[in-house]
Amino acid sequence: MVTVWVWASDGETEAGLVNQEFAVIAFLRRNLPGARVDRLFPTRLKPAGKPGQVPLAPRSGLTGSALVSELRAYVTGRGRALLQAGDIVVLLDDVDCRFCEPDCGDRGCAERFRWWRDELARAMPEGVELVALLAAPEMEGWFVTTWDRSFHQPLLRKGWTDGAVHAARKRVHARLGRSPETWGRGGPVAGCEEKFSEILVAILAEASPPGVGGTAYSKRLDGPSMLAGLDAETISRSHRRYFAPGWRRLKARSTRR
Repeated sequence: MVTVWVWASDGETEAGLVNQEFAVIAFLRRNLPGARVDRLFPTRLKPAGKPGQVPLAPRSGLTGSALVSELRAYVTGRGRALLQAGDIVVLLDDVDCRFCEPDCGDRGCAERFRWWRDELARAMPEGVELVALLAAPEMEGWFVTTWDRSFHQPLLRKGWTDGAVHAARKRVHARLGRSPETWGRGGPVAGCEEKFSEILVAILAEASPPGVGGTAYSKRLDGPSMLAGLDAETISRSHRRYFAPGWRRLKARSTRR
């Protein structure tokens, strides 16, 4: 059985708990039933570990180049003994404005993103493969394009009618489009000026039916269960540039015997 190690930010959605496991781990276990999925994140280092215990990565809110830089240091340092030939390391992060420096421009952001990806792939121990599963511009883009598996039921449970949910979906698609990967300026530079998730929250708040209280969508309260229930194949059909290539590689590798 292939071991898939997950390295991701401990964001409110990714590291939120669903049935006592991190949402991002639940998502990958659901979609990779033939693999062993475990985390390289976000475990805190204990002051005094057990003898012979391999320390895991410290909990952090790092993203983008900082997250990648820490993973590179980890796989070439204290975490190297944890990884075995045949293992897969999954880097999961948002793409929006993560790899940009001030005034680097669209081309500079894209080139920096590719450089980090290639550097990290070269840093992997022999026989260990890196796979990037990236959300463009943010993980909420996955939710928008899988509306029926993400927003529909949670909004109904909050007291929305089917008609209100359908109307909200139309508003979201009209404002954010049906292809989040091309939203804004697209790719690594999307989100440098405004956040996809913040606009989404505002749209849903405006669409909330009269008399229905509470927040329509919260990263902390709603994001984890939405992520855990997503179907990766469905995501790959609408996120063809940043998610689908990594997903195809991961699925093929994880089913090998």
